[in-house]
Amino acid sequence: MALMRDPKRLAFIDSLRGIAALYVVIFHITLVPKFKSTIPDLIKPLVLNGWSGVTLFFVISAFTLCYTFQEKHSEKSPVMSFYLRRGFRILPLYYTWLFVMCFMMFGWDLFSGIWLIKKSLVLYIIFGFNFFPGKQEGLVWASWTLGVEMIFYLFFPLIIRFCKNLNRSVIFLLCSFIFSWLHFELTHKSPNYNSGIGILSQLPVFAMGIICYHIFLIINEKEINKRISLLLIICSSIIIIVVPYFPKIFGGIPLNYPMSIAYGTLLIGLSIFPIQIIVNRISVFFGLISYSLYLNHPQLVYYIGDLYKKIYLLGPNTSLSFLMCVLATLLPLTIISFLTYRIIEKPGITLGRNIINRMNAKVD
Repeated sequence: MALMRDPKRLAFIDSLRGIAALYVVIFHITLVPKFKSTIPDLIKPLVLNGWSGVTLFFVISAFTLCYTFQEKHSEKSPVMSFYLRRGFRILPLYYTWLFVMCFMMFGWDLFSGIWLIKKSLVLYIIFGFNFFPGKQEGLVWASWTLGVEMIFYLFFPLIIRFCKNLNRSVIFLLCSFIFSWLHFELTHKSPNYNSGIGILSQLPVFAMGIICYHIFLIINEKEINKRISLLLIICSSIIIIVVPYFPKIFGGIPLNYPMSIAYGTLLIGLSIFPIQIIVNRISVFFGLISYSLYLNHPQLVYYIGDLYKKIYLLGPNTSLSFLMCVLATLLPLTIISFLTYRIIEKPGITLGRNIINRMNAKVD
């Protein structure tokens, strides 16, 4: 079976992004509002494992960074272009929400309020908050992941320079486990510091994404039977579904590490044979607006908590009530996120691309 590749965009990656975003949203429906939704017993472990959607995000992020960095390596200033591309992709929506959060805190006394928190605000602006106890979560809800991502972006050109092949990437993975263990031993007793959301704790997950990229390159040069990909997809899906019901199966190992292996295996399987049940127009669409979904959803979920309560009071059973809460969230969230993607994200991406093109043209 010959492999068909889109040189510019990988649909299976967009689909996985969309699934990751939706998984996190469903998880936060049960966590963020004051009213705590009752989850049907049958799917409760699976829903509460929605935090692992972030793990999937990190695996995808490392994979796509490798993919695009190598693709753009022929540019005149590839490292500078990389930083500009990442900055204009992430910053416009994040800074919009940072402004909104400051306005929600201080209202029309915005400038005087900002002056009072100026030192903390600098950390939020430059994404330095991941290192500081009590500030790791970020001011923008759920932005701790951006704090981790931006630090990884900062060092990525050096990391990818070392991880030139699969063997070196495996060495980097092993080293990242050592760094993660040392980080935990040194910080887990520190007050107000969550070692689990530190960059070093998440580094093995990014390393798994880099390994997936090199495996992708290897299989991309060969004809792989789709039965192998189906086996990978089925096995990884079973692990992803079963692990939440037996969380102690890996002993004291943080679950994001085995989950990253399962998600990475799923990614490889879909790269060979993107089955339509996972890779389709709907999942690709949600992948396109996944960043907006992720940053927009916490506030929406928090403020419609009263609606969830009414749904549970009127709903005939727990399962139907929970489904209605999910649908009641996704409908406005999808509309809002599509708008922020078109109005904020896309113009930022276009502006970054134009700056890079002009920079390359001047060099020529």
